[in-house]
Amino acid sequence: MKNILLLLLFPFFLFSQDNKKAYKSYTKAVEFFEFGNFKKARHFIQKSITHDENYLPPYLLLGQLEEESGNVELSIKNYQKGLSDNKSSNAWGFWKLGMLYMQIPNYIEAKRSFNHFLSFKNQNLQRIESAKRQIKNCEFSIKSIANPKLFEFKNMGEAINSQWEEYLPSISADGKLFVITRRGPYQNGVVSEDFFQSEFKNGKWSMAVNMGPSINTMGNEGAQCLSPNGKVLFFTACDRNDGFGRCDIYFSVKRNDYWSEARNLGSTINTKYWESQPTISPDGRELYFLSNRPGGFGDMDIWKSVLTDKGTFSSPVNLGATINTQFDEMSPFIHMDNQSLYFASKGHPGLGDFDLFLSKRDYPGSEWKSPINLGYPINTHGIENSLIVASDGKTAYFASDKSGYGKEDIFWFYLPEEIQSQKVAYLKTKVYDAETLIPIKSSF
Repeated sequence: MKNILLLLLFPFFLFSQDNKKAYKSYTKAVEFFEFGNFKKARHFIQKSITHDENYLPPYLLLGQLEEESGNVELSIKNYQKGLSDNKSSNAWGFWKLGMLYMQIPNYIEAKRSFNHFLSFKNQNLQRIESAKRQIKNCEFSIKSIANPKLFEFKNMGEAINSQWEEYLPSISADGKLFVITRRGPYQNGVVSEDFFQSEFKNGKWSMAVNMGPSINTMGNEGAQCLSPNGKVLFFTACDRNDGFGRCDIYFSVKRNDYWSEARNLGSTINTKYWESQPTISPDGRELYFLSNRPGGFGDMDIWKSVLTDKGTFSSPVNLGATINTQFDEMSPFIHMDNQSLYFASKGHPGLGDFDLFLSKRDYPGSEWKSPINLGYPINTHGIENSLIVASDGKTAYFASDKSGYGKEDIFWFYLPEEIQSQKVAYLKTKVYDAETLIPIKSSF
């Protein structure tokens, strides 16, 4: 049953026959709307308006119906008609208009609507806080659009992208191994998320191939990251028999060009709650990931675990209020410079839904500084997330539904200088025992 946002029924002290007919048709429209019969609801709304075009509740209901149907501009138009009497009992409608204007987006009108909503007294406290937060977003957005960042993105091509959906990329420090999550193809009527890898050879990326059954299953695998040397893959898998919760973090090690059987990272990291989207620091000592476990600031927060001297990860700690908000954060990425953290957030001032941010620290182990929004048009009123940056500090990769080979593709672009990371030189070498000349293995 649908919830009606507006004041449903006015007292029945209508005088003319047309008023009574308008009221009766409106109540029938409400009844059908509550049970999800939009066609019938729309029919009786139109009948009500035909009987009395000055009777305002049908316009409010029609605004909600158009909103439910995804017709944002028509929704705004009808809400405006229904709110034309400017009654304090319908103050919520101006908050609703502000939220709808954010979707178009029209930040100037959104800000005007939110401010008008705040001019009414004795309103819902949650809506008041929401309006104040959205006004900040509007002010930030208006300023950002007036000062756009240089942003020219390019599709990574058919070696990486396909007719299916590709997203959540990761890259090794030497820039020679690229891993993506691909949704598809259909297997026995089921869509599966699997990992595919591509190698940079002779100046181009090889055709991405499935990483094999040691990692991929008929279930979903996604949200992965590579250790700097490209030999360890941390990733998220859901609904596995050895899982501690709905989704857990696993790892696999590459030996002789083959990936080992995936192993659960253990109960210190994984809980009965949701753990996902790992990213590992370049020294292999800090694991950042997403979780909705208790003790956070919102639902989804970024947490960190440190590798101990015993070779196991410590109990995770929340990254704190500088990074996490009462709203959702997601897709953390720690750069190879170990001083730059890119992530997405709904809570910090931005242009819409999830925006991409950068937080820096002076040296490993120091506090993270206040996040910087990556700016417009890297961020828009839609959802932006899953950004990674190569070791050169400027080449960024991200997933988008912009025109490409399939529904969602991987693109790349150069970050503006002010939001770049430090360039990191990566030296690949072997270490031998001085006496026996036998190669010495490393942890990562």
